[in-house]
Amino acid sequence: MLNQLILGDNLEVLKSLPSESVDLCYIDPPFFSNRNYAVIWGDKGEMRSFEDCWDGGIDTYINWMYKRVQEIHRILKPTGSFYLHCDWHADAYLRVYVLDKIFGIGNFVNQISWKRTNAKSNSTKKFTVLQDTLFLYSKTENYIFNIQRRSYSDAQMSRYKKSQSDEKGLYRCDDLTAPNSSKERQFEWRGVIPSTNRSWRFSIEELERLYSEGLIVLQKDGRPRKDGLKKYLADSQGEVIGDVWDDIDRVSNTGKERIGYPTQKPEALLERIIKASSNEGDTVLDCFMGGGTTIAVAQKLGRNWIGIDQSPSAFGVTRERILAISKPLFPIEFEAKTAKWDWDNLRKMDDFEFEKLCVKTLGGEPTKQSKGGDLGKDGILNNWSVISVKRSENIGRNVADNLRSAILRFRREKNVAKQKDNLEFTFQHGEKINLANYDGFIIAFSFGKGLKAELAQLEREEGFKILPLTVEDILPVAKRPKVILKVECLKLGESGDYKFIATASTDDKRLIEFFSFKILVKNKEEKFDIFTFDNFNKTGIFETELKKGEYRITVTATDEYGLVGDDETELTIKG
Repeated sequence: MLNQLILGDNLEVLKSLPSESVDLCYIDPPFFSNRNYAVIWGDKGEMRSFEDCWDGGIDTYINWMYKRVQEIHRILKPTGSFYLHCDWHADAYLRVYVLDKIFGIGNFVNQISWKRTNAKSNSTKKFTVLQDTLFLYSKTENYIFNIQRRSYSDAQMSRYKKSQSDEKGLYRCDDLTAPNSSKERQFEWRGVIPSTNRSWRFSIEELERLYSEGLIVLQKDGRPRKDGLKKYLADSQGEVIGDVWDDIDRVSNTGKERIGYPTQKPEALLERIIKASSNEGDTVLDCFMGGGTTIAVAQKLGRNWIGIDQSPSAFGVTRERILAISKPLFPIEFEAKTAKWDWDNLRKMDDFEFEKLCVKTLGGEPTKQSKGGDLGKDGILNNWSVISVKRSENIGRNVADNLRSAILRFRREKNVAKQKDNLEFTFQHGEKINLANYDGFIIAFSFGKGLKAELAQLEREEGFKILPLTVEDILPVAKRPKVILKVECLKLGESGDYKFIATASTDDKRLIEFFSFKILVKNKEEKFDIFTFDNFNKTGIFETELKKGEYRITVTATDEYGLVGDDETELTIKG
């Protein structure tokens, strides 16, 4: 599945995704602790997404979550897993009334405690809350799980004493016997007999192998020690991780990962989850995307991904985050689905893909392409009307003539009769029409006067009713913000202080959510490396110190539809 970054209501987007198409889903939804806490970015999309979440208290919140988890369950593959991140305010409700009901009690795997903070409390009435909860459920009993390990703690490392070492390195001693009374392994070996109610852990053949390879510590008299099985530090894979995660710190206010997202989760947390419950090439879903940590980590670990959020800010920040880890020779391929179609992207779209999009939007069925061309017929609606699509402007009267011929040819070949259905369609500007009243449709970016005159004549003289539709009539379309970047030098010297000022405007004066600045510096190989960046800038002003060198400065502006405009300049500082 192609990597997808989707701006939209997660419930509606989830409904559109195919069943059993995702291997792993992790979500970090707004906690039921404070309704204002859910508003992170402060943009319209985010507030619209959560406006009904808490009305009615916990019952409304649980119902709101239930609908989304139900869709996640449908989308997961039989081998898939689901992680729900929450806190103590609603964890019991979520487990009993959502997870157990949808996944089934038998598919509960783990309740993981993540110690996210070392915060101190002055309360004398309760213990300080230091943890979040992650519920792990599987779709079936045949789910993906890869054991995760971590480095030994200081206490565990102390078992490897410097005094216990040989040419292979440090080792600790493990027991050669086990607490059972297996008669088959109650035998004397090299002068040693297990204690009462114990027996050898290994067969005599295995004991001899260990002895011959020097893996058993000997007593002074040359006999094997019962507790003398050597376990080398170099062979250790580390401690198997359990359900208490106290080794992953939260993202600090000054940490390198910090992107300005208050509830941002550390990459190490998502790395453990993704490694444990998916394999390379699998698809990871996060439908409460936020700052995009799940998506960024999935990309770094070689997974495919789908990220969904209603916030244009979350959408834009995640897009910039993905682009920042993309490599020039191996760019990351992903589809960014915005709230409105980018006018420029539509104009550059592949002809066949554009035709398919327009025909399906109108409710028609695209025609199969042939080597001889479509002869004016790109789609059929209601088995009667013919649709013609042109990815151009100022369409002329010849298109109307071609469509007339295509309609007559289609009806003659198929011997079809007019349908009486009511095919109501709503234009983007709100007007509703019955598509069944028309013989054909022409879809284009704009039309010339000649075409409109030709259509009027066809209707008057031959009774053909052909409706011209602009792309903006049927699709939500907008043009990218226009961005202008200016540079001011605040101080000169061996190094200089520079101010970068970005302004952005749109054709309909819609809101610009944020700016992203990226400064690249030319290295010794004459290539540009990232020098510094500011991924979530509300002001459009970014100041930094630059030393001698050649720089390329780029700025992008993300609007409330998720559309992005950009500008760039180059700067040479001679010192």
